[in-house]
Amino acid sequence: MLTCPRPALLTRRGPLGLLGPHGRPDRSLTGQSAHDAWLPNAGGDFSYSNLALLFNIEVEIGDHTYERNPPAKEDHHVHRSDGSKKTHKVPKTDDVISTITDDSFISFRKKIHFPNDLLKMTKTLNDWNNKFVKVKYLQGEYNKKYDGKVKEMQTVEKQLAECRVELTNRITSASSPNEQMDRLHIELVDAKAMIN
Repeated sequence: MLTCPRPALLTRRGPLGLLGPHGRPDRSLTGQSAHDAWLPNAGGDFSYSNLALLFNIEVEIGDHTYERNPPAKEDHHVHRSDGSKKTHKVPKTDDVISTITDDSFISFRKKIHFPNDLLKMTKTLNDWNNKFVKVKYLQGEYNKKYDGKVKEMQTVEKQLAECRVELTNRITSASSPNEQMDRLHIELVDAKAMIN
């Protein structure tokens, strides 16, 4: 389980134990210096050093590791116009806080455990999802083929009906001369009988 100290009070911009009323570290509330407290960026986003400070864990971001107690700051000397030197502490380049983005990779290395059953179930669920996608794709392909076959059968049935009508018309037109010949033959036979 991931444990973290519980802040005493909350403000609208962050834990009161970390931020003051104007979004800056409050020494009276945190008991830490401004360099040890978490500073939000210009957009007010949370940073990785704040995670390390809140949860008492190490946060690994690529090649950088942020801990609860940040490393010592470098001393830089600034030359004044009067020739004297003023020493102040600034964070090292490796200690620059980057904001959380979608491409960032965070690994918590303390008191976080995923059971093997959960990992197996997740893998099984992913396999089922992949199979479901394949089945839906095959179903769509079969539906397209079935619709094509149905349209083809409807076209064939229509052509067959037209052929039947045409055949019936031809049979009717061919039987008419035969009927005339039969009628003339009967009349001829009757005429011969009357002569005799």
